[in-house]
This record gives sequence, C-alpha cells and structure tokens, in this order.
Amino acid sequence: MAEQNNNPGTPGQSWLDDRLVRLDAVYQRFGRDGLKEYSLQDVSLLLSAKELKFRDAPKGRELPEMQKAENRRLELEIKDLTCHLNSHLAGASLHQGRNSSAGPRPTIDRAIERGRFRQHSPDRGRDRDRE
Repeated sequence: MAEQNNNPGTPGQSWLDDRLVRLDAVYQRFGRDGLKEYSLQDVSLLLSAKELKFRDAPKGRELPEMQKAENRRLELEIKDLTCHLNSHLAGASLHQGRNSSAGPRPTIDRAIERGRFRQHSPDRGRDRDRE
C-alpha cells in the first residue's frame, strides 16, 4: 500500500494528484520555462495547489528552521507562478489589441486630425477678439 502512494501514475492515485506531481516536477526542474508547454489552466491549477499548501502550512515564530524555509520557498513559488500567469494574460490581451481591425491607432489618428482642425479654425480667433 505504501508503494502505491509513493509511485506517481499508479492506480491508487487520482488523475489530479498525478497531474500536480508532474507539473510540480517540471516546475522544480525547469522553472517558468518548463511550464510554457502547459496550458494556463494547468499552471493555474498548480498555483492553486501551492496556495492551499501554503495556507495549511504551520506558521509562527516557534517553528524549526526547515519549516520556515519551506514556507518561504512556497511563498516565492506562489509569487513566481502568479507573475507567470499575469504575464501570459497581459501578453494575450496585448496581442488581441494589436490584431483588432479598429484598434487604438485609427482612433488616435482621428482625434489628432480633429484637434488640428479645431486649432486652426478661423472661428476660434474671432471669439477671442470679441471678448
């Protein structure tokens, strides 16, 4: 029975545990770069698992140094994975904005043209002279 729990991929473990073990192993070995092959849902799943593990970890001043180091490592991994997810999401929204046909540039160009027209309008100078 102990062999079943220690070996990943055995019938005793769920698919979720197996996936988390694989994702964590890839992350431990290759860091963020190793997770580029995986979907954002998988990375988000790993992040949630680490957040829950950190939440449930014992905390306090009276802990041994090993536990404090483990908590700090988990905290840093959570920050790293959060940044990884945020950068992918920001990159996706940036990419989507560039691909849109009526992106921000035509709007800016029209605003500039309207502004030039208003700045050089002959009616504008007459209003100032009357006041």
